[in-house]
Amino acid sequence: MAIKFAGQPCIDPASLLRLCQASNLPKDRWYRYANHFRVPIGETPGSGVILMQRADFQNVVTSQPNSLTFDSGLGDGPVTLQKIEVEKYEDAFASADGDKLGIVVVTLADRRKTFQKLANKAYNVRNSDASGWQTSSLNSGTPWTWKQIIDDLWTVVFGISAPTLGFTPNGTPENFIYWETNAWKAVNLILTRIGCATVYRPDTDTFTIVRVGTTAANKTAAVQNLSEQVRYQTQANIVNRINRPEKIRVLFRKSISTITDLSVDPYYVVDTTITPAASGVITGSMLTLFDDMIGTASNSVARASRAAERVADWIRIRDNYETAPYVFSYAGYTPKIFGFLGEQGREVAFVDFGNGECSEASSGIFPEWLPTMGTGGGIGGASTPSNAVLISTGTLITPGGGDLPYYAATEQYVAGGWNTALTVRAINTGTADPKSGKRYPATFVGFAVDGVTRCYAIKAGKTQVVTDASISCVAGTVSLTLTTTYLDIDPW
Repeated sequence: MAIKFAGQPCIDPASLLRLCQASNLPKDRWYRYANHFRVPIGETPGSGVILMQRADFQNVVTSQPNSLTFDSGLGDGPVTLQKIEVEKYEDAFASADGDKLGIVVVTLADRRKTFQKLANKAYNVRNSDASGWQTSSLNSGTPWTWKQIIDDLWTVVFGISAPTLGFTPNGTPENFIYWETNAWKAVNLILTRIGCATVYRPDTDTFTIVRVGTTAANKTAAVQNLSEQVRYQTQANIVNRINRPEKIRVLFRKSISTITDLSVDPYYVVDTTITPAASGVITGSMLTLFDDMIGTASNSVARASRAAERVADWIRIRDNYETAPYVFSYAGYTPKIFGFLGEQGREVAFVDFGNGECSEASSGIFPEWLPTMGTGGGIGGASTPSNAVLISTGTLITPGGGDLPYYAATEQYVAGGWNTALTVRAINTGTADPKSGKRYPATFVGFAVDGVTRCYAIKAGKTQVVTDASISCVAGTVSLTLTTTYLDIDPW
């Protein structure tokens, strides 16, 4: 075997195992872990473990990336992985300090481990009533497209635009909020949402984006080209009866301002029956998929179109990526194994645990996408319920006499718009309007759709609460005296 890291030789695990067995030395820290390196698709960095003699490892500069070479002597090798980082190193077993013959277990990672910049960005955030967008989350006043968001995040990580998508995802993305979020994670999250994944090849140090579950010509070619090097192939089959529901339900969250009764479903839903049905499908079985789009009473057509794409993505990924899990192992180290990585393969690996050098490919499970925090039209702009009164942010008016201080309310929000003709006035929190006898507590300060700072007051029913209590005892009679007031509570 010939594995080298930064030009320095690695230890043969079979030889080290014989030494440990003969000398009664522990092997728990490395046995069945070294030597290998695995390369997955997506956000997770490639990782591996190798064995080196301490004297050789001391020649490795750990403050910079290095190359990792696997060479089995076959005609299509060697395989050299670039920009490999040392994550940690430790003794394989106890040895004297400075013992250059000691063995070091070295844990490695590919360059994705170094992607640590923050995105600090929000894209296409809806107002809480879904009437429009938060201006600061738009792309120069226009909603971002899927590709533009991916390019923007990719630039944070790499300083350049992302690779091509190869297709245009449905509709306009909504409510992608990545404040204090790792930019590389954010890229992969939004790609997961549209059924895609990043693919990194450390042998060429290149990134691509693939649509998971689509036809994989590279995989087909790899299977054919490596047919004479097969060590073993294992493949399972998923039983669809309990893994493929009768229907898929796509959930579109309603805007915050319309959710006033939690006994009512806060989602608009689109149900799709999967055809053909699985053999023995369980009647009534349902899989739910969250979507980023805010559901409104007027966007049923857009919801149906979006749901159709989400269902198609799920079926494609399930049928071509997850349904038949496999592990294929081939003799020797070969770059042809990278043909499995991407549309229909989750991971490739180069392995020598002491029982033969091999290249491996395996499938996996595609991650579930969930909405980012604060989505659903709940970030930024204040919602404006139908019974809201706009209170002036100017000076408090103190009329004197029996009339209590108040803030002049110059507009009232009714029937979907502001009406200046409906002049009312709102009283400071905790007091009552002496003219109407109704209470208008100021309950929220935020930003209206036009960005003007406003304070909203809610007209609500009165709720009696106890503000003080006293107990007295006169001639053996205990009396309880309560002081009450009325508060207005309107959960909107």
